[in-house]
Amino acid sequence: MNIDELIGPALLFFGAEFNVFQLLAPIGRKVTFEALEDEADGYRSMLKSVDEIPQGDHIFFREHIAVVRVEKVSEVEDDFKGYNVIDIEDDHLWLKFGTSNIGDWYPGYVFVYHPKAPKV
Repeated sequence: MNIDELIGPALLFFGAEFNVFQLLAPIGRKVTFEALEDEADGYRSMLKSVDEIPQGDHIFFREHIAVVRVEKVSEVEDDFKGYNVIDIEDDHLWLKFGTSNIGDWYPGYVFVYHPKAPKV
């Protein structure tokens, strides 16, 4: 499955570990994705691809932790190009992955997981 196929609809999010995250696809199965860094240039790094992988030894929550939507940032916004995983309920940014500093000489790979603070 391609990450672009999941842009738009409500999806269940099971968390992220390292550069890997898990969603429940509309087809009814959990899909694990890995956001890979392109390390071809020693001075620059950028998002190479987002590939479906077997879950393997990665650890995710058994129950979903949020209902989210995947948004593709295809226009250069705030020097970032990639994807955002956003909570449908309150627009919390759970996950951001792609390439930063698009206009700079040294772009950088980004994979940032923003778990919600526990409710007190």
